[in-house]
Amino acid sequence: LVSDLVGLDVRMMKDQKQSFVGKINGLVLSEHELVHDTLEVMLQKGPLPSFRDELVLIPLVKEIVPTVDVPNGFIVIDPPSGLLDLTYVRNERVRIKGFLPSSNDDDDDDLSQNPNDN
Repeated sequence: LVSDLVGLDVRMMKDQKQSFVGKINGLVLSEHELVHDTLEVMLQKGPLPSFRDELVLIPLVKEIVPTVDVPNGFIVIDPPSGLLDLTYVRNERVRIKGFLPSSNDDDDDDLSQNPNDN
């Protein structure tokens, strides 16, 4: 299931040791049977997630993702040279809604009164 993969650690074999690469951020499901699904992996630039973290798309194929260990919370990747260099940063636009003061003149008078003046 997709929900089982999101949040798993992504590790890479290097010199017979597994090194932490990042976390699975999402899964892009293929709409065509001849195209594979793709993992969206967040490559952490430090010990904690931050806005500097980059995303990379990793094809979910046996040659690149040989191990998926959901019970232990990780996958192992063996990416071709340069794949992890093809990163991008998600630019999300945030819409902030605020409250504007009322246009009634009566409300302005209420705001200017000091409750201790009574």
